[in-house]
Amino acid sequence: MIKAIAVTCIFFTFLLTGCAPSTFSEMKSSESIKKKTFIVDENYENVYRRSLNKAKECFEMGALTAAFVADGQLYSNSNEGELTVYLIGGMGKSMIHGATFKDIGNQKTEMKLYTYWSEKYIDKMKRLFTGEAINCE
Repeated sequence: MIKAIAVTCIFFTFLLTGCAPSTFSEMKSSESIKKKTFIVDENYENVYRRSLNKAKECFEMGALTAAFVADGQLYSNSNEGELTVYLIGGMGKSMIHGATFKDIGNQKTEMKLYTYWSEKYIDKMKRLFTGEAINCE
């Protein structure tokens, strides 16, 4: 019984992530990843912080033998930030969503969104990260 559950969990994890990139660098350079760029009329640090909070609130969750995790880093020396949402478990780390934030001057931020899943997640992240949507929907 336990062996059957383990096999089912491994299959479910593989089904969710398939051949998802294992690093954010791979995700950013992959041709198969959906990507879109937006300009946000707000300081990059504020956009980054709100985005990371929303990513944790809306995308983090536990799965049977794995977890969806939101993580980020702010690089003050280059006025940039990035966040990732990934699945981590027995099969390793698989990037699902990501975002970069870059100060482009005049309190404006270039926000690039990435997803391994469908383009509807680009729109969802945009609404959440810009503050257009308050709830996770």
